[in-house]
Amino acid sequence: PLNGIRKYVIKKLSEPLLEKLKEIPLFSCLSEQELSEVEKITSEETFLKNNVIIREADNTTALYVMVSGKAVATGSDEDGKQIIFNVFRKGNYFGEMSFIDKEPRCATVTAGTKIVVLRISGEKLRNIADQYESDCLLNSALCGKAEIVHNLSLSILCFIPHYHQQFHLS
Repeated sequence: PLNGIRKYVIKKLSEPLLEKLKEIPLFSCLSEQELSEVEKITSEETFLKNNVIIREADNTTALYVMVSGKAVATGSDEDGKQIIFNVFRKGNYFGEMSFIDKEPRCATVTAGTKIVVLRISGEKLRNIADQYESDCLLNSALCGKAEIVHNLSLSILCFIPHYHQQFHLS
């Protein structure tokens, strides 16, 4: 009997997290089983104002989904001047570019207010996508970025220095 009660309590506690994942457009293409797997690799974390969540050039792959608050993605231009690439609010996500291209972080993301995020392991998420032979996560992430690119935000700006070096633009 006690074991049954424990399972019920654990299930009840995890339902809000699963419900939060269902609300994220990035995961709209996933089946219930796949979402359940993503839930297992997701944690809810809180950052205080001015805390750095990810740092430019880091080799980390976690994805972050905003639950509450505001976070700001920044970088520096060639003169060292700080540039704001994007502002993230509830429902927005960031960090997916490292999941997509396996490259170091292209911006620093800092909490602009106290924030709550869902942190999802990029490596484990890729394993889930491979296990279910699903390209929908990659496609969803790219479609989400297309909207941001349209607004001249983080994705396109992160690649400008790369293209500048690759093609020696002046």
